[in-house]
Amino acid sequence: MQHDSLPERQLAGQKPSPSDRLCASLVARAMEKLGRSNEVPHDLQDHLIRFSATDAYQPYPIWEIADPDMWHSKYSDGEFFEGKIVVVGASAPKLGDVIDNPISPEIKGPVMHLNVLAATMDHEFLRRLPIALDLLIVSVFGLLAWLLLGCVGRWLICLLSFLALSVAYLLLAFLLYNFLGIFVPIFPPLMTLVACGFLGFVAQQFHKRSHSVVHG
Repeated sequence: MQHDSLPERQLAGQKPSPSDRLCASLVARAMEKLGRSNEVPHDLQDHLIRFSATDAYQPYPIWEIADPDMWHSKYSDGEFFEGKIVVVGASAPKLGDVIDNPISPEIKGPVMHLNVLAATMDHEFLRRLPIALDLLIVSVFGLLAWLLLGCVGRWLICLLSFLALSVAYLLLAFLLYNFLGIFVPIFPPLMTLVACGFLGFVAQQFHKRSHSVVHG
């Protein structure tokens, strides 16, 4: 999640106060140094980001940089770092500078900062749909399940329709996430579709059997 700056109370997990002093984040400082501070969200809201690949940022031991021979042979006297943004920080597990995140259960602090910085520079922010719209999507899937059961007579065609609808929705969610950066709910609508479809099928079979017993 990305922040421009946060009040001291909010950093401590408390409600912010108008008198609090704002603390600029490391990424906000870096963007300012790069002359791109206007691209940082200037609010106090959480902003989801798109993470880079797990191996996008590799660590380099500080002893190699401090050793003259390694500095010359491996890093070409500093040319290796030319034009690159470098974050210096500890990566030993015992220091506890690790963060649970979507791409890894334990991502190092410096790597986390680089991911946030890269997302900010490339405007790779992700958005969630309003809760009301999420609930509407779930309701629509429940309604579609009942409509399919009521309008399609053969159970095999109904099952194929359920599968086609699920695949189409997964494809839509994939496209929205990768091209527009929009999160749409996946499991709740599909689980609603399956649950309503199963319950509707059971209800249909019970209704048919009860009618056959009465007429028999």
